[in-house]
Amino acid sequence: FMATEIEKVFGKTIEVSTLSQAKDLKEMAACIEKGEKEINEKKRGEKESRNKEVVRQFSLPQSLKSIWIDCNISVQRNDSYKLFFVFEFDRQSKPERIEQAWNLLTQQQDCFRLSFQYDRQDVWGRIIPAQYETLSCTDISDDEREHVFEHFFLQPLPYDADKLYRIQLFHLPDGRFELCLLIHHLIFDGLSYAIISKQLHHLYHHLDDPQDQGTEMVSYQDYIEWKTNQGAHSRKESAFWKNYLEQAEPLRIPKHQNDD
Repeated sequence: FMATEIEKVFGKTIEVSTLSQAKDLKEMAACIEKGEKEINEKKRGEKESRNKEVVRQFSLPQSLKSIWIDCNISVQRNDSYKLFFVFEFDRQSKPERIEQAWNLLTQQQDCFRLSFQYDRQDVWGRIIPAQYETLSCTDISDDEREHVFEHFFLQPLPYDADKLYRIQLFHLPDGRFELCLLIHHLIFDGLSYAIISKQLHHLYHHLDDPQDQGTEMVSYQDYIEWKTNQGAHSRKESAFWKNYLEQAEPLRIPKHQNDD
């Protein structure tokens, strides 16, 4: 019971066997401090490990290059590619667990770590290593909700930024949480939302069970390669039908004749 209360109040997980060795409150405080230090060291080690990952860079299909070029024309054009989504969590949810689930998601889905670079008259995709992201949680009233969301949507989202999304957690009066995502269409669409929402909630409910979190990394570069191959397949089909129809005679439709 005490270990559970400590986790609620301090946000620290302390083993029951460790607490049972404490003779007084001073030793118990030392246990909590030691647990916090171990957690911070673990987070620092994970961050250093992620920072050692290699930055990946790859070419883009023409369709994505066209969107990037369109965004380059004006701020208004770029703003038209902003997308807004909300992930809902019930009143029993804990903001720190939502934060942990979000960071696991960005590790598994590298589209959230994708940016674009213009180099030698060409546009390249660039995926950076995952870094832990702290989510701030803001209390809002029902009357403020619409205005706050509108203000959030109007924030700039440059197409050439290192991060092509903004994320913010809001706490509603009835206890529910809403995780708002403002993201660029270069890396996200409506179909992606359903997939990401399902994965995010799955990670939230399985934070204490790493084996059921799913460890498969979803690569945006794999999607690019698939899309490029689809383009090659379409060109092959187009060439076939063009060659096939070259010998076909035009269809002659008789003109309509008036009775008079």
